[in-house]
Amino acid sequence: MSSIRCWPLLALFLLLSGCYENATLEATLEELELARLHVELTSTTGSLWLEAAGVKGLPNKCLRFTGWASLGGKALQQVEAGRGGRSFIPGLDGGHYECAAPAWRFDPSAITEGVSEFEVADGTGRLLFGVSALAAQRSVSFHGPVPGPVPGGPVTLDWSPATDRLLISKVSLDGMTIDAPERLFRNGRLGFQLPSTVSPGPHTLGLELFDVQAGIAHCEPDPGGCFTRLPAELAPLWPEIPIIVQ
Repeated sequence: MSSIRCWPLLALFLLLSGCYENATLEATLEELELARLHVELTSTTGSLWLEAAGVKGLPNKCLRFTGWASLGGKALQQVEAGRGGRSFIPGLDGGHYECAAPAWRFDPSAITEGVSEFEVADGTGRLLFGVSALAAQRSVSFHGPVPGPVPGGPVTLDWSPATDRLLISKVSLDGMTIDAPERLFRNGRLGFQLPSTVSPGPHTLGLELFDVQAGIAHCEPDPGGCFTRLPAELAPLWPEIPIIVQ
């Protein structure tokens, strides 16, 4: 049952009535639109979130979910069942929805190498998410050519773990952005061309990463419905790599 609470709100020097409407709705996996799983690590904790575009036929609702979740076949503790609502001013369209998604907690220290298998399920279905090298320390190093690149020549960097997915904002040389539209990241290797004007000797390559996603081994039933977020301690977004131009 929806409930609406209102309170006085002073805005633009006019006394208006601000209201809050509870928009929490319990639903099953079968009833969700575009259900997706989001795994997040911090320096101390791990969280698994169930997110969705909404409940079928009932838009603008905050999901409450009381099914179960597991990691590697072991049950996880649910720390949030899901809740939320809409804040609005009567007479004005729309309003602002704030939802807390259903969430479970896990211990990052319990994650082993390889693929971490997450499952969220109830009596109507299940979502599966296999994450590769979730808790691994990320690193980047110079691969070649050996003994070093030449002005205008190619450079290849190795990213570990190779299963990660990178969104690269820019590549820099000694703090100056390199115009590298041909850069290619595949299977843990990033390739691009050095400027032809670079001088021989020691230099520093820098990467600016918009995002680092742990590799998705599988995501079911929607291959595009799984995401990760890694802490800066595991995945630095501005790594630097020394090189010597020949």
